[in-house]
Amino acid sequence: MKRKKKISAGVQRKTRPAKVVRITCTGAATLPLSKLAEFQGTLKKLSDEDADKLQRQIETYGMSFPLFVWVGLDGINNVIDGHGRISVLRRMVAAGFDVPPLPVDWIHAASRAEAKRKLLAAASRFGQVTKRGFDAFIDDAGFDLADIGADISFPEIDLSVDDEPEEKEELEGEKNPNELDQSPSAIVHRCPNCNHVFR
Repeated sequence: MKRKKKISAGVQRKTRPAKVVRITCTGAATLPLSKLAEFQGTLKKLSDEDADKLQRQIETYGMSFPLFVWVGLDGINNVIDGHGRISVLRRMVAAGFDVPPLPVDWIHAASRAEAKRKLLAAASRFGQVTKRGFDAFIDDAGFDLADIGADISFPEIDLSVDDEPEEKEELEGEKNPNELDQSPSAIVHRCPNCNHVFR
């Protein structure tokens, strides 16, 4: 016969509290993660490296932006924008995180085809981040690229941090490749409406 261990009335078992994803924005409504359906299929791929970055952002800043959701004619809550966050949140749940109901904004579409067009619009990028603009932005905010570079992604610019910047010596008589060629033949004018090149 085995003896049962008794726990004294004054002794509490220590349980490890679950990590909770913080909600740091407000949407038109909230929905539990389990009620959200991915709608984009294989349109975009989230690499493991980008998923890790996104998880670090969520752990650091919480859910800072509402998900865009279209309620289909079948009543399913289809995610129009936020597939990467949904994927990462499901991974976080599997790792022991608690995810409270998530902020959502409603996207209106009369049909599945219209909703897919809106998804393409949401996934489109019409502006490009330039290195000069990026540097000015982080300098103005007092950010150090070494502190934030591992958690952001702008494929059009190089965000690698040089531990030891190379010193470039300009040889006498050689042209500096960073200087703009201002000769009349090098100046190009473009029409802002049609992008026609005038020389």
